[in-house]
Amino acid sequence: MRLVSVIIVLLIFPAAVFAQDDSIQYRFGLPLPGEDSIVDSSEPDRPPYRRIEALRYEELPEDLVRALDKQAIYEGWRDTLIYFDPASKLYIVPVPYANGIRIFRMNARGKPVAFDDVDSSGQR
Repeated sequence: MRLVSVIIVLLIFPAAVFAQDDSIQYRFGLPLPGEDSIVDSSEPDRPPYRRIEALRYEELPEDLVRALDKQAIYEGWRDTLIYFDPASKLYIVPVPYANGIRIFRMNARGKPVAFDDVDSSGQR
């Protein structure tokens, strides 16, 4: 009789333990907000990691100035402010055109790497 009681306890006890409800509710495999298992680890906004520097005309590489002066597509570049992105080592050259501004990204030798068109309403 004692053996039967031990067997019954061994069979029922694990079933009772696994039948308990979990206090944390999940959706799509993630705990729902407001549960005690979630810690708010949000950090305040940080300044941007990519900082660009505005350059004076005298600070621009000679090869870049020569390339900008040589081609008509860059006409009007002297009326804008040129920026340098130290992270990518590219110069950002905004050039006005009929419908907005074309922004060139160029290396120090004056070769264009990329460009964006921004219309007068600010849309790309």
